[in-house]
Amino acid sequence: MELYNHPVWEIYDQYRTTKLNIKYRSGRITFLKRWNKFFDISLAIIAPSSAIAAISFWTTKIGSIIWGILTTITALLASIRPFLGLTEKIQENEELLIAERSLEIDLYKIIVELKQKNKYNQFLQDKFSEALDKIKNIVQREREPCNISSKLKEQLCEEVNSELPTEFFFIPTEDEK
Repeated sequence: MELYNHPVWEIYDQYRTTKLNIKYRSGRITFLKRWNKFFDISLAIIAPSSAIAAISFWTTKIGSIIWGILTTITALLASIRPFLGLTEKIQENEELLIAERSLEIDLYKIIVELKQKNKYNQFLQDKFSEALDKIKNIVQREREPCNISSKLKEQLCEEVNSELPTEFFFIPTEDEK
């Protein structure tokens, strides 16, 4: 059997894909949290009751124009924020990240057992089947589609492939028939 045609590559490919998904989801959470913080800080600073509103510069002609623009922007931000659902998106992505990390651990356990037993037996095939069920569950729980850009996907693939080169993976010499 050719090295790359061995059935264990399905496990390794899924392990790499899971690593990629974890990297993407972690980055997505960071992005969403930054936007959420931006909204929080913007609203806190420019709110009429803030200490910044009391600065005497705002009573000058140019200051009142700038303050008017800032408060208009803040009103717009406050109006659109609920429609963005940032908090819900952050929570959903965090829950999916936990599920993906659990999947990663399950796949890694299969990989370790493969190395230890030097065979891809029915027990490990069943474990991989259970992992595939977890993947199905994760996909079903996603409410918004993954819109990863091809450039970002390529970058993340390069990262994963450098962390997990082909040589990292073990091909068992014994198969249970």
